[in-house]
Amino acid sequence: MDRDSDQPPDDLRPDLSDEQVLYDEADIPPAIPEFVFWLGGAVGGGILGNATYDALKAALGALRRIKDGPALNEMEVVGFAREAARLRSRRNGEDGNGDFEVTAVEQTAGGWSVELTGSTTTLRVRLPQRRDRNGIVQARVRDIGFG
Repeated sequence: MDRDSDQPPDDLRPDLSDEQVLYDEADIPPAIPEFVFWLGGAVGGGILGNATYDALKAALGALRRIKDGPALNEMEVVGFAREAARLRSRRNGEDGNGDFEVTAVEQTAGGWSVELTGSTTTLRVRLPQRRDRNGIVQARVRDIGFG
């Protein structure tokens, strides 16, 4: 192997004929790195886009919940519970004249719980913390026995 006088002595590159060409990383077609960067950007953008969408959805959901009706106070809760107990009594063929005494009112994480005791039964009425957007309050009434 003959050395060119312009090359330093520690250069160990082989002498090449006209038909032989060394592979060089710079010879990679430019479309491959561009595609890899495009693919990485699309994946990264998709992940960030999804995260942003989820955050926006959660924020709007929180605003929507704030726009629900006003919170119920204890006096309103007791009034709704008494009315729900009267309606249940009438539906079951009982007198339904409202002879229920409120024995417990409790605010829970999910809303309100009111116990009403009548002459023959005790009812538990569950109410939400606030009215819905239309101002409606839905009550669930359950007979928990007497005593």
